[in-house]
Amino acid sequence: MSPTSAEAAPLILSAVPDAPVQHRLDALRRAHFPPERNHLDAHVTLFHHLPGAEFDAVAGEIEAAVRRPAPPVDVTGPRSLGPGVAVTLASPDLARIRAGLARTWEPWLTAQDRTKRDLHVTVQNKVSPQEARALLAEPATRVVPERTRAVALALWRYRGGPWEPVARFAFAGEEDAPGGGFPDGARVPGRDPRHAHREPIMTTPPATVLDAPDRSRFEIHLDGRLAGFAQYRIKDPALIVFTHTEIDDAFEGRGLGSTLVRAALDAARTRGLAVRPDCPFVRGYVARHSEYLNLVPEELRPRLGL
Repeated sequence: MSPTSAEAAPLILSAVPDAPVQHRLDALRRAHFPPERNHLDAHVTLFHHLPGAEFDAVAGEIEAAVRRPAPPVDVTGPRSLGPGVAVTLASPDLARIRAGLARTWEPWLTAQDRTKRDLHVTVQNKVSPQEARALLAEPATRVVPERTRAVALALWRYRGGPWEPVARFAFAGEEDAPGGGFPDGARVPGRDPRHAHREPIMTTPPATVLDAPDRSRFEIHLDGRLAGFAQYRIKDPALIVFTHTEIDDAFEGRGLGSTLVRAALDAARTRGLAVRPDCPFVRGYVARHSEYLNLVPEELRPRLGL
């Protein structure tokens, strides 16, 4: 499950507001952002730099985070960014989701992502302070406070140019359709969204995880096909040893490894089994998710680096 060099490009995570608010914010950004620098629709950045090589782990956490109703978001008004203007947002629920992800991803976070606290949409940037102050004074930038919701989280790759859309994760009960500048609002080199070109989107349909004891492994199936497995052996009646995890190349990059391991660990807990994660992928998952550490006997943790 090692990534290619292309897949190692950093990941960016943003939140997607509902369509009416998204369209109003897009219009503000198109009107006031320097056109030569405006390669994206309006967006709410949650994390600026996540490790692309950890895509499966990142996607798995996002999938878990959106298994809840869409968090309400209040659009509160414009504020100065110094060399630009932003529309501020307030959402205790979305802030809690971000804080939970930040705790899980803490070893990976840059200083910018560790210290980020506010939620906003940049509608003007990289202009002089005088231009920014003038925009703040314009009646056209006065935003009427309103309540919206974050309908999805969107994942992007950054390769030094415009962001490239990777995946969109809808919150429970929301229509899983493109939106929030994703994917058709994202401009890529040589392609212009005004031509109605839509970049392909990686969807994340539900996967099924089953125990196959005759083959000593947990299997994950997607669209009726075997997508991967986590091999194990029962060391004694009370201990399960995970030895190897594998995702088929055709299904890489969808977070299925994390989905598979999470389900396997949940099954072990339900059956009252202790866990010895000899498999590096399972061990890494346990290391990032402290809620599963108590499955590993204390005397084994130092040897496993846990």
